[in-house]
Amino acid sequence: MTTFGKVFCFASGLAGLLVVPACFFSPPECELCGDPEVDVCVPAVGLGPPPDACGTFVSQSLGNDAAKGSKADPRRSLAAVLAVASVGARVYACGERFDGALVIPAGVSLFGALDCAAGFRYAPAAKTEIAAPAGAVAITFAPGKAETLV
Repeated sequence: MTTFGKVFCFASGLAGLLVVPACFFSPPECELCGDPEVDVCVPAVGLGPPPDACGTFVSQSLGNDAAKGSKADPRRSLAAVLAVASVGARVYACGERFDGALVIPAGVSLFGALDCAAGFRYAPAAKTEIAAPAGAVAITFAPGKAETLV
């Protein structure tokens, strides 16, 4: 069993994608435009929840794997979302227990400790727990050329 608050796994050079002071999104995602020094896709204390355009949202207790993966309609299986994630993808997990072992692809960002009742707002006390089957490794980082920061 592994617990994490925030795990950042950025592909090389993707951390600064939102530093261009121009808006590439239309409402309701226009909150991506603002302070170009603040990446609203990285959950942090004092920021609101990441906009839906940032990535895929997952909740084992509230989700459905046929869902579109938005905050209002999250996916259920963290392992299934990660299995199809590609370099540059961002995955947002509620601060709750997720059953099953995870393989995090190189270059994928995984954020935990999010309060689903508050629209996936970062909540340091809301730990995301990965409960792998007995004898299994809870989290494995897949090899690849993309930079991974934890």
